[in-house]
Amino acid sequence: MAKIITRDFLKLYISECKNKHALTLAASSSFFFLLCLIPFLYLITAGLGYLFQDAAGNTEKILNHFSTIIPAEIMPSIKYLLGHINKTIQTQHQNVYIHRIFLVLSSLGFFGSIWRAIEIITEEKKMNSFFSIIKSIGGILISFILCAGLIIGPVIVNSIQIMFKKGLLKQVDFIQKYNFTSLQVHGVNLFSTIMLVIFFFVFFKYVLHKHAKFISLLMASAMFTILIILAKFGFLTYIVMVKDNLIGNFGSFYSVVLMMLWIFISIFSFYISIIFAVTHSNVIRDNPEVYIDIEL
Repeated sequence: MAKIITRDFLKLYISECKNKHALTLAASSSFFFLLCLIPFLYLITAGLGYLFQDAAGNTEKILNHFSTIIPAEIMPSIKYLLGHINKTIQTQHQNVYIHRIFLVLSSLGFFGSIWRAIEIITEEKKMNSFFSIIKSIGGILISFILCAGLIIGPVIVNSIQIMFKKGLLKQVDFIQKYNFTSLQVHGVNLFSTIMLVIFFFVFFKYVLHKHAKFISLLMASAMFTILIILAKFGFLTYIVMVKDNLIGNFGSFYSVVLMMLWIFISIFSFYISIIFAVTHSNVIRDNPEVYIDIEL
């Protein structure tokens, strides 16, 4: 009987995580992410402002989804940063397009580190600088589109539910009974979780391109989402134990320190999920009689 994963695959996967230096790749990308965080958030927020007008409301809607994976102790720092960015956007009137160009250039470092990590993971020949820049700009556009999807998604789902409730579509008791955008299980919003899995799946598909199969990408995106949700609850336990020490050592800056640690854990989870997708796809290709394959 064909299987999705086996014990031999798990051994190979753990070995690949060690051989591809997942910890080192995560540390490198975390550094670039922190350097590029402010210009990248500024760029995405400004772009969403052009598309949806209400910049502050847009960021709040996106944060509502990401609150599923972001620890509550870190959220104030993120909201403060985004609030400052929104105020800056509202007061800027001159040389806007030149400023946007510099924001794009400032955001390329993080994506460049991702492409280098993917080359190491997939053992692919190093791409030239120009192609790397083009792919990085594509990564920014994909991130923007996916963030826009997080805003539009609940509107579409709520509209469909309203159509069911008003009898415009065939009545289905299950659909009419629940409000899907706020349905929760053990404190986790199911709709936001599904939206994030789709978000990560599309991003993984863009990053890996031809290096991973559909089922591997789907499993990797679900795995990444689960890992960072677990990291969120792990953070809650960690904070309960050491919060007083953190406040004593760092004062009000402690939430920023926690954010840096959370970023590293999230990017590490991202890379081990990428390694999972590549390893699983390679195993499926080499052992089609053992592993289930799904192609769309």
